[in-house]
Amino acid sequence: MREITISTRALRKLLWGGVGVGLLLALAVFGRPAMSWLTRWLHAATPTPTADPAMLAAMEGAEAFFTIRAEEGAEEWAERMCSIVNDDATCQVYRQMFVPMLVQPLLEAYPALDITLTVEEATLVAVENNGRDRIYRLTGTIHGWPEDTSPLGYVQVHLGDDGEWRFVRPLFQEEAERYQKPVQ
Repeated sequence: MREITISTRALRKLLWGGVGVGLLLALAVFGRPAMSWLTRWLHAATPTPTADPAMLAAMEGAEAFFTIRAEEGAEEWAERMCSIVNDDATCQVYRQMFVPMLVQPLLEAYPALDITLTVEEATLVAVENNGRDRIYRLTGTIHGWPEDTSPLGYVQVHLGDDGEWRFVRPLFQEEAERYQKPVQ
């Protein structure tokens, strides 16, 4: 076994060199204006992918739709959905159809209900209405249901006049069948 000797001077240079490189990286990462050239160089090597706003609206809307908590109640669920949907008419559909036909019966049947959906994948399957509507197939896991399930569902999002993508609703089974068949 060979013994390696390092002088104190060489060790000191190595230490100060490491501190210098660390300082440059820290300044670049934390946005020191004088280091903008280094920041640009570091970030050029790792471009940040941009998220698809329509896909995000689909995922966030589905997660909100399938999050039903007894402690919140049906009215809070309806408020949450109305805050993310595309218009007042759709909000009324949630209040007048989904609350009495879905949320309220679930809360009455399961007084301690606390379910959430985690979307794991969203795939664009259709673009309709001159590009203003998109249909996504989502896969994920519903947690807190009597048995955790991995649903495959379809949701619709709409591009509003304000340029924002908004969740509309999950598609009913009959509607979803249209997108399950292979395109010929």
